[in-house]
Amino acid sequence: MADYGDRRRERWRRHVDRDADRRRAAPQTAWTRTARRLGLVVRTESPNNVVFDGHYAGCAIEVTRVDKRRLAEWTLVVSRADVDPLLKLTRETAMTRARKVLGQEDVLTGAPGFDFLVYIEGDAPQLVAALDDRTRQFAYRLIEHGATISGGSLRLVRRTALTHAAPEHLRRDIVEGAKLLRRLANATDDVRTNLIQNSRDEDPRVRVTNLDMLRKTYPYDVGQLDWPLEPHAPHEVAWRIALMSSRADAASLARWADDTALDVKTRGAFLARLDDLLPSPRALDALLAHLDGDLAGAATRRLLARADDPSVVRNLDRKTTALLFERATNPDRVRLADTLGEVGVAAALDVLVEYSSGFLLPRAVKDAARRAVTRIDRQTRTHRGHLSVADDAEAGTLALSGEQGRLTLTDRET
Repeated sequence: MADYGDRRRERWRRHVDRDADRRRAAPQTAWTRTARRLGLVVRTESPNNVVFDGHYAGCAIEVTRVDKRRLAEWTLVVSRADVDPLLKLTRETAMTRARKVLGQEDVLTGAPGFDFLVYIEGDAPQLVAALDDRTRQFAYRLIEHGATISGGSLRLVRRTALTHAAPEHLRRDIVEGAKLLRRLANATDDVRTNLIQNSRDEDPRVRVTNLDMLRKTYPYDVGQLDWPLEPHAPHEVAWRIALMSSRADAASLARWADDTALDVKTRGAFLARLDDLLPSPRALDALLAHLDGDLAGAATRRLLARADDPSVVRNLDRKTTALLFERATNPDRVRLADTLGEVGVAAALDVLVEYSSGFLLPRAVKDAARRAVTRIDRQTRTHRGHLSVADDAEAGTLALSGEQGRLTLTDRET
């Protein structure tokens, strides 16, 4: 019986030892498995002090664990050399909000939840371009749990119960941290393209923020924005169309400016965009057509801004000229009169004669109108006493000359 009891006790001891060995190996297996999946290397095998590091997705990864009393503290550091060291993403705190009250502005993406949680410092166009919808999701989750990005590195500290298993979220933190830094590093590649892509975001506030940043960053060459009208967001459409490149056609812009289903501000944006296409006939016709409507002020300002452009002024009729003189400031009246005289717009003579005298008009306006009348009269009217000899086809007859006292001779008479 003693031998039987001894054998049972021995079997139980071996069972307990094997179970203890499995429990001790379990955390090492979990660390090793997490590390191997990401191509990292475990540096220590001590259950109470875990370190593994390496490279993943172009980022340097380091994970350390230190046991503190009843908690296990995991520290993740993800670094990338090509991330701007001045870039900073942290959680909003009382300190960062106080800075903004004092005038220090952070970068805003337009997403209200994200902007409320995350404080951002750095190059605004690059960061707005980089923080698209998916990248914001990564950043929001990581920063919500305490991550900070500064000096080209992401640092996240998590605390778990004092167990020897790797935390379930560790692999996800590493993967998303690397993706976030890679996106921030590549933000300088093509800011314009990224801003245009972000302007398709589901959140209209994000779309407008990106379009506004596009306008400020590339005022002369924003790229081609080919989107159809969206009646549910007319103001945003105004931004999109107004920011189109020079390939925008005047006919489409004029049609949208005439669309009374849109608000006046939106239609005014289309009208302003037409100004860039002058002196194309369709753009000019569209501006002239709005001198009597609800966009009269905008159309008048656009035309008066071109008062010294002969290609625009030569197409003005009497009614249009009268309206422009009536609404123009005195300096604009002088510019317009000088250009009318230079071009020789006969239809404007009556208006110019009216402004060539008058007790309340300044002398500069009256003098400019008189000069214009004289120049137009010389270019368009016949002057008596100016004779020239006709050409061979009408030998023996007289023709009026352009200069007083001058004669012209045919080749046969010379």
